[in-house]
Amino acid sequence: MKPVLSTRANEILIYILTLLIPMQIYFPAYRGKYVTIFMALALVLFLGGSGMVKVRQLLKDKILFYGLFWLMILASFFYSGDKADAFKHVFILGLGLPIYYVYQGASRQKAVILKIFLFGSLPLALFIILLFINDPVKLRFLGFPWLKIFIEPKGLQAILDKAVVYNVLYPHKEGGFFLNANDASIYMCFATVAAGWLALTEKNKAIYLVAGIIFILGLVFTGSNSGIYSFFIALTIVTVLYFSRRTSLVKVMLVLILVLGVSYGGIKIFTAMNPRYDNSQFKYLGDNLVLHNRLPIWRASIEVIKQHPWFGVGLDKDNWNSYYRSFAPKYKALPDTTAHNMYLSFWAKSGILALLFMLLFLFSNIKYNLRRFYQSNELFGLAAVCVLIPLIIVGMTEAIPLMEIRIIAAFFMFLGLS
Repeated sequence: MKPVLSTRANEILIYILTLLIPMQIYFPAYRGKYVTIFMALALVLFLGGSGMVKVRQLLKDKILFYGLFWLMILASFFYSGDKADAFKHVFILGLGLPIYYVYQGASRQKAVILKIFLFGSLPLALFIILLFINDPVKLRFLGFPWLKIFIEPKGLQAILDKAVVYNVLYPHKEGGFFLNANDASIYMCFATVAAGWLALTEKNKAIYLVAGIIFILGLVFTGSNSGIYSFFIALTIVTVLYFSRRTSLVKVMLVLILVLGVSYGGIKIFTAMNPRYDNSQFKYLGDNLVLHNRLPIWRASIEVIKQHPWFGVGLDKDNWNSYYRSFAPKYKALPDTTAHNMYLSFWAKSGILALLFMLLFLFSNIKYNLRRFYQSNELFGLAAVCVLIPLIIVGMTEAIPLMEIRIIAAFFMFLGLS
């Protein structure tokens, strides 16, 4: 099949799609996420000839397991009560496949794509940092009329009236940010990885290092402790892997000790800087002070799983709440909330097979990219591993990060480019 458009036209469309991934954060009136979705689907039709991913490529385990996982999600759609709510899960989680497809065919433009992603995302990090600077400066800045372009007007007025907290955590999503801080932290980690790879492989390294520092500050000021921990865990693992291919075992052990020290100190410093750390409104929720009330939620969720281990209870919120509600009081858990754990969520809603295929997908990608790094010295293989780690770790404390369209688009962009 011949391409519908020329190779150059396809490249330009992919660059526009890449810019739309961070642009979903802005312009609430234009609903960027829907533009991004349909552009990704349209590009699948435009790509032909050399841009098409061969069927045998899709059958490789690194993407096949995600396809099987998505089929389990699709199956659970049919026994969900609220079909509209369930369809949202099926549709958004399925977006990973066409987005991977698009970027797999564009891996030769990797550097350009990541530069567009990086600089398109910088305003997001700056806005997140702005939300935590001193109130007089913040309110003066937010009072500028032109900000109505970026922030939903009612949400902006609520900020200026001090009716809502200046935090990406809240469902008001001031500034059209993320649904919560943990998702924002994953995105900050993705952008930091892009900055790191570009700093190692491109000229003008100082520009990418400065961008990386801004995204690290953005990560701190999201207020996500799990995001901070996942960043330093990824940094430790990837640094040791990088030197393991180039130096002796003794030097690798010394590097490990050094990086562990840096990571421990970094976690202590960043956690102290984290605005959630001393904010009692976020530190104490209900009577349980452990992990922001996560432990009782997980215990109640496991009770639901025990009742429906094989096929789950369905994707929709009403089905979940009807089962979860009967166990929440037993553990003094928050009522009518998600499982706050990606793995428990998939197991509880779609069954054990969905969970197993998701785990196989994640860890087969780690194996695939590590093999590329060790066999071909492909540095981007390490970058892909570094992207996987925050998703895996933050997923332990957040319901389904992949239901955030910005996360799934950026995540599969990295996997496709790898």
